[in-house]
Amino acid sequence: FPRVGLTVGGALISVSVEGLDPFCVYEISCSFGDSFNFTQAQEVRRNEVLCESPPFHNDNMKRHASIILAIDNGVSKSYHTSPPFSYIQPSFITKIDPRVGSVIGGSLVRVHGIDFVNMESLYCLFGN
Repeated sequence: FPRVGLTVGGALISVSVEGLDPFCVYEISCSFGDSFNFTQAQEVRRNEVLCESPPFHNDNMKRHASIILAIDNGVSKSYHTSPPFSYIQPSFITKIDPRVGSVIGGSLVRVHGIDFVNMESLYCLFGN
């Protein structure tokens, strides 16, 4: 998790793995989709590997990509994620209506913008 990240890259993705010996040191690399550009895993825990998503490039990547883990230079095991990781465009707010509301809350606020993703986890945060 998360299963989505921005096209600019930099999302830390958790990939579940099984069968890693907690007393061994592994060299684990991550690849997103068919790019075959492996990057070093950011962190390795007993049953979890953290991979940082690279920037999305249309020429060598898919918008919906499996994350492939190569353990010990691919000699040991490879894992493929399901469902795939998806790249999304950064969102931009173009208008907020109304621009002010009551300090006690309860005002309905409409946020207009570009490239919003229709997800259940969307929410508004007001203040710090």
